[in-house]
Amino acid sequence: SSTKGSAIYYYTDQNSTINNVIVKNNENGSANGSAIYVAFNSTNFNGCEISYNQGNGVVLEYANSHFNNCTISENIGYGVKIYFGGVYFFNSILYGDSYGEIYNSGSFSAHYCNIQNIPANTSAGSSFYNCIDSLPMFVNQPNGDYSLQSTSPCIDAGDPNSELDPDGTRADIGAYYFHQNLGCMDTDALNYDSNADSNDDSCVYTGDVTLDGDIDVTDITLMIEGILDEFELSELQIQAGDLNGNGYINVTDIVLLIEYILEL
Repeated sequence: SSTKGSAIYYYTDQNSTINNVIVKNNENGSANGSAIYVAFNSTNFNGCEISYNQGNGVVLEYANSHFNNCTISENIGYGVKIYFGGVYFFNSILYGDSYGEIYNSGSFSAHYCNIQNIPANTSAGSSFYNCIDSLPMFVNQPNGDYSLQSTSPCIDAGDPNSELDPDGTRADIGAYYFHQNLGCMDTDALNYDSNADSNDDSCVYTGDVTLDGDIDVTDITLMIEGILDEFELSELQIQAGDLNGNGYINVTDIVLLIEYILEL
């Protein structure tokens, strides 16, 4: 198509919501062409990928649209063109579009987004809050895989007040969150997790019976309470207090821990 909206054309006063769609490889023809065209409504986009389109990714005219957790990249044109409307981007990536990411003749606001070449001085209708300009580190962008590598700066960089990702971590930026397997990654720790790819600061070490990250007199006190059956120690706490490695905590372990603390 040589017109606006070769994939989605929505010229109406009826609002809509578009969730989890991929719009890519559309032929838009002219410089004013676009894969998505929205006019005179408040259509919102959630979890969408708009990529590799011949022309602009999105053109909005007299539209007030929200883009939440979207990825707009590698379009042969602008990522987004705005005419006389208000557009809000939230936890989204705009990166690698050939003419630039934003053409704004309306009102543009971005919160917790990764936007290439964020303008230092923008038009009166543009604003950027807690945005970054960093290579997104997609898994395989040339082949259209816009999921995130483990080293991506977009991981855990979304609005801390937004809904958590399905893995229970802070929201990522972009259409595809990176699933983190949380756990202790220190091989010297008692609870080392070989399946973990993200450290959750849960590592426990020999001597830290209280599991508070410190080895001090409170650990000795808890060991004594455990021996006297005044406190029921967990399996991990027993492992932390078993300094002589005999499988349980006794007076010998307490002596060894005192000696260790005195040497600190």
